[in-house]
Amino acid sequence: MDLDFRDDVFDEDTDLDGLLNRTDQDDDNDGGTDCAELGLTGDVADFFSINGDATRVSANEFQLTADLQNQSGQAWSNGKVDFGKSFTLDFEAFVGANDNPGADGLAMTFHNDPAGVNALGFVGVGLGSKDIINGIVLELDTYNNTNPPFLVTDIANDHTSIWKTSDQVNLLSSPIDFGNLENNTWHVVRIDWNVYDQILSYTVDGIFAGSYQDPNFINNIFGGETRVKFGFTAGTGGESNRQAIRMNNVCAIPLQVDTDDDFRDNAIDIDSDNDGIADNVEFQTTAAFVGMGTFVDANNNGIDNAYDPAEGGTALTFVDSDGDSIVDALDLDSDNDGITDNIEAQTTQGYLAPSGTFSATGVYTNYVGQSFFTAPVNTDAADLPDFRDTNSDNDSFLDINEGLLTVPSGAVGTNGLFNNGESADNFLDVNGNGYGSGIFNLKELDYDTLPNGSNAAPRSRDFEYRDNLHLPPPTMRHGKFFYNGNIQPSIFGR
Repeated sequence: MDLDFRDDVFDEDTDLDGLLNRTDQDDDNDGGTDCAELGLTGDVADFFSINGDATRVSANEFQLTADLQNQSGQAWSNGKVDFGKSFTLDFEAFVGANDNPGADGLAMTFHNDPAGVNALGFVGVGLGSKDIINGIVLELDTYNNTNPPFLVTDIANDHTSIWKTSDQVNLLSSPIDFGNLENNTWHVVRIDWNVYDQILSYTVDGIFAGSYQDPNFINNIFGGETRVKFGFTAGTGGESNRQAIRMNNVCAIPLQVDTDDDFRDNAIDIDSDNDGIADNVEFQTTAAFVGMGTFVDANNNGIDNAYDPAEGGTALTFVDSDGDSIVDALDLDSDNDGITDNIEAQTTQGYLAPSGTFSATGVYTNYVGQSFFTAPVNTDAADLPDFRDTNSDNDSFLDINEGLLTVPSGAVGTNGLFNNGESADNFLDVNGNGYGSGIFNLKELDYDTLPNGSNAAPRSRDFEYRDNLHLPPPTMRHGKFFYNGNIQPSIFGR
């Protein structure tokens, strides 16, 4: 069984639904399955980059080396695994059919090499991992390299051991004899990381293959970095074998995805982009929205019946309203009008800027219990809520032209904001150039709305994208503002 990679030895029930995370397919009860929230859909091969002599064989299989001499192949994860949490990784390994001679074996490697997915290790005895920076290897070694000039610690039979990528002599675990692994058979491998005891261990065909414990594991192995690349490498030298790996379940890939950097993986974060709108709302279309009622889970899989097809519900398909290839739940501007979802979800007058601190469920603390979190504002009450409505006030002008002081244009960043509408492509500032220091940086042509929006009234006195009562702007006479002939306070700051 593929264990849930957010588990630790003290199994958690994150959403308190009575089901432990290891068997809960929706750990945060937001209606989206954990795999979908972490982007773990499609082919296993799509989540890895291959280099050296490695090739993609199928949707779930990589050949690391062909049965040729002096090969070195790698398949590295595009994402990272988090050693700050326990995880389990299951896969199958094939180390060839050539036994005596046959060489050299393959390795499961975790590393913090600056080269990332381009990291290359030494061929042959190095199993494609030797000399990679800041890494650890769990090997299936099929050749005895104890003779000079190779300075390694091997035994005659096929064997396993753990070693640092910088030191193949002083092993971190002693070699364990596995007889003959080059038997034209796929071998089942399981890797376990126990964060509480700081132990990395593995088994091959259910048999213990080695372990390494270090109370200062992260610093000594990865140079202090908790999130690291992982993958599979292999090498051949004067002798050779076809060597490959395969993974049958894309959900078994232990990638940790925390889109908004709030230290809550998307699978246990009910607002995965920090925009102040619940993932459950953004997963669904407005027209077909099914709200979250009392949690009912008849088949005990962790998915609410309302969203579980097996119980007559409708599976949530992640919506991308603006077609920018970023789903709304991970998009800070779901309608690409330049005005962020965080601003459009709330009324102008009642706007709450993000507090900067997060609840246990990944929501800004000052947004917990707010109505806009589950029912975003719909200014014109005519069609879509503002965060999906390209004309929020139903006037003759699109929001993209009535919103930011500079009309958004050009490329869109990974967070869904136009590059010219933000200073950095991240989720730390969910409003880009639209709001800052208590002031909205939005168009207001008739100057009847305060810069902080505190006197706004939807569709009559508001920023242009929410104001379809466009009055002439005030005039200045003798140092005072006049509006329709009446003196106005000098409060607009424009």
